[in-house]
Amino acid sequence: GHGILVLDWEADAISRGPAAAKNWLDRVYAKTGIRPWIYMSGSVTTEYDWSAVAKDYGLWVARYGSSSYGSTGKFGHPAAWQYTSSGRVSGYSGNVDLDEFYGDRDAWTAYATGDSSSHPDTDHDDTTDTGDDMPSYKHVSTSENATFPADGNWHRLRLSEDGVSLLRGPALVEGVLSVAVQTPDGSAREVQVRAVQEDALPDVTDKTVHATAAMEVNTSGGTTQIVLPFTQNVGKPDTKGATYRALRFQILMYGGGKATIGSVAANALYWEK
Repeated sequence: GHGILVLDWEADAISRGPAAAKNWLDRVYAKTGIRPWIYMSGSVTTEYDWSAVAKDYGLWVARYGSSSYGSTGKFGHPAAWQYTSSGRVSGYSGNVDLDEFYGDRDAWTAYATGDSSSHPDTDHDDTTDTGDDMPSYKHVSTSENATFPADGNWHRLRLSEDGVSLLRGPALVEGVLSVAVQTPDGSAREVQVRAVQEDALPDVTDKTVHATAAMEVNTSGGTTQIVLPFTQNVGKPDTKGATYRALRFQILMYGGGKATIGSVAANALYWEK
């Protein structure tokens, strides 16, 4: 319930291919109820087809000497990035690996506990829910770049097949959104990204929309990477015993001109109950 299980995929293991890695990951998940991460070099993520692994398991990628984790193939945005092997920490005289985890304390706990022990408090009433409410892993992304004006208006980031939501229905979702913003010098000085939760039943026209997470950054041109942790909470059912949710992502820019938005991806754990 505190640490995260990880498959270290390097050296002689690499030549065995993704199928062997998935066999190990599936076996550990079946025995522990926890979905392990897989750790590998950034170059390995693009040398093989990791589709079958990426849809169920998080990536911990190693890439040193760079300002970003770079391309990760089918994985999209990683769960964590190891960015150096020569870091320094107080109280130790040697080099150590340093990493960036893309999530908050709740996201870490979700990864570490899975369905192996207690079940999540999906309605946030300080009581532990019961029943088989196993968290699932979901990755959605778009590979197409889009151009948006820096006009001070909110524009939708399209992620899912229908272009509107990460997940629909009554669910608890915890994850991270990653967006690369490329701005010509002299434009789009301020960028805001937010996750928006829409509450409504499918047959109801009136919808309640509110932001669940937001982040603001300033840019002076070039490419800016934004990573936004988000949460979609489970609401109380209506009088008919039903809830309906859609989680959307939006971007807003000030400063004039246009910016190109690319490498949009969201990784999330979600509980359907």
